[in-house]
Amino acid sequence: MLRETCGIRPVTQIGEGAGGEFYQKARAARAQLAKEFEDVRRVDKLLGTKAGYADRQVALDDVYKYVVLDGSLEEMRTVTKLLKKGGKQGEQAYAELKGQTIQNMKDMLIKSDQPSFRNLNTLVNQLDAEDKLVYMFGKKGRDEIIDLRDAVKDVIVKQPGAVNY
Repeated sequence: MLRETCGIRPVTQIGEGAGGEFYQKARAARAQLAKEFEDVRRVDKLLGTKAGYADRQVALDDVYKYVVLDGSLEEMRTVTKLLKKGGKQGEQAYAELKGQTIQNMKDMLIKSDQPSFRNLNTLVNQLDAEDKLVYMFGKKGRDEIIDLRDAVKDVIVKQPGAVNY
């Protein structure tokens, strides 16, 4: 707020649009480096455990919500790319995110006493519209999830006028 009222711009904004092609390329390379290496602390926190405990610093459900449900595809790519570079622990965390996605679909389906196709369909459509299903599971995995969703619809959704469904 103070910066805006005094007319002071952050250092990163001062160089925008300045310099030649080489300078602009250098700025872009610096931004990419920051994206890859400065965000490592965030991933380290996602992977780490509380000091002296076996519990995670950040609950898996919170990580899942932040990365898969609420984040953009680009944010998801950035975090998962860093996780994949995090060795066995990072790869395990990424596998857990994928597993949590499937578990969440199951939970959406059986959330109440009656299976709810609507909840499952909403989640699958949300992830599919943002291409997150393809990113996480590949084209074949995405198609299998869509087929499974369609099969669930055929099994539990009453067709109008149907008898003995």
